[in-house]
Amino acid sequence: MATADSLREQSQTNSSPAPRSEVDERRTAAWIGQGVLVEGRITSSQDLRIDGTVEGTIEVGNHVLIAHMVDIHDNNSHSLDWRDRREDALNVFERGRALETAKMPAAQVVIEDDVWIGAKSTIMKGVRIGRGAVVAAASVVTKAVPPFTLVAGNPARTLRELTP
Repeated sequence: MATADSLREQSQTNSSPAPRSEVDERRTAAWIGQGVLVEGRITSSQDLRIDGTVEGTIEVGNHVLIAHMVDIHDNNSHSLDWRDRREDALNVFERGRALETAKMPAAQVVIEDDVWIGAKSTIMKGVRIGRGAVVAAASVVTKAVPPFTLVAGNPARTLRELTP
């Protein structure tokens, strides 16, 4: 496994926004884009994707559990303008260029300590998930989640408060 320092060094020397994947003996893979700050220890299952476009816009706290096939985004992924989307498709698929993210609205995502994010969940831009919160499997989080709260659904809604 690469260390955080070696990944940071690699990202600073790599001018393209190509994804970086690490695979260990347990077949765990993570795709981490630019602008992601992992402050402490996280535990992830297979196929985690953290898509940060601007440095520091996604922050993951300590002792965070992230299940398989979770997506975390600080941006809309594509412009709402059809002309921009057409140009993006031409650039990526025909010209071999990286997706231009400058036109996409982005907002910081913060996942505080001791959070558990269930399988196949999606965390959208501008969301803060409070300490000790639980996001149930297959949830789409579009709003802030208070500390020690269980949320579920699409869009995610509070099911109950948890004991701190």
